[in-house]
Amino acid sequence: MKFAPLLALSVFACAQAAEVQFNRDIRPILSDRCYTCHGPDKNQRKSKLRLDIESEAKSDLGGGKRAIIAGDPEHSTLVQRVESQNKTLRMPPAYLGHERLKDAEIAALKRWIAEGAHYQSHWSFIAPVKADLPSVGQTGWV
Repeated sequence: MKFAPLLALSVFACAQAAEVQFNRDIRPILSDRCYTCHGPDKNQRKSKLRLDIESEAKSDLGGGKRAIIAGDPEHSTLVQRVESQNKTLRMPPAYLGHERLKDAEIAALKRWIAEGAHYQSHWSFIAPVKADLPSVGQTGWV
């Protein structure tokens, strides 16, 4: 199949062009990689910082630092920590045996923050929206 690489490239380009969505792109990263220590389970949480609650994820951590600064990934402590080369500072913590986030996961987080770091309610609480019908060039074929 000589068209497979072209198809994969075009799908990738379309995905890159679409806005990052919290439920589709970010919640799975946070849930899989961060919520163990920064999530809803009070008995498992290892930090005061909660990334599952928008107001807390964007609140002052002290000294003017914030885990998430909407529109500013470079000054967001979350990005600084997941990109850190220092294993004692990097999140998720290497000393607990966690692997570093993949480059694509870090890029998605940075892009989401750059786009405003919009949280969404869980998908089950969002009313479905009917999609527009596609335009048709040959109406006789429909």
